[in-house]
Amino acid sequence: MHKNDLEKLVFLLKAQKVLALPTESVYGLSTILESDAVAKIVALKKRSANKGFIVLSSNIEHLLRVIDQTHLTDNHLAKLQTHYNRATTWVAPVKPEFRWLTGPFESIAVRLTTHPLLSELTNMLDQAIVSTSANISNMPAATSAHEVYDYFGEKVDYIYPQADFVATKPSRLIDLLTGKILRE
Repeated sequence: MHKNDLEKLVFLLKAQKVLALPTESVYGLSTILESDAVAKIVALKKRSANKGFIVLSSNIEHLLRVIDQTHLTDNHLAKLQTHYNRATTWVAPVKPEFRWLTGPFESIAVRLTTHPLLSELTNMLDQAIVSTSANISNMPAATSAHEVYDYFGEKVDYIYPQADFVATKPSRLIDLLTGKILRE
């Protein structure tokens, strides 16, 4: 992707727009960590506000901004920073000021992304973004830009047209403190 295109996506995110972007797993709906922007995703997906969101970035410092590190050990921090052969999302304690992203939960899902587009985007933005599967609630996740359009049409502010996208299942979800696998 050209730098001008990335700058356009950063501009859209800063303007609290909703973008459909490929991830390491399925297409996701993304925006910045602002309540009005996230509310747009909730409305688009027809999703309960009681469901939490995944926060992702290629920079661990961005993720640590939302994580309550009080009870984390060096081992926990090492797990968060490890790159796995499969997209892995960690459920970690959340800082109180980010509880609005977690529904009724006292934890937040975070992922250190290795996806080239998302890596460049979060680095240029210098912050993490919200990501959730691109679908209407309780429907299969979109596995192509075309499927995103079928779900949302013009209601999404931007759909990234990745032609060679190969979707897999959603990321693996693991509780950081207990090691329990919540979703394989």
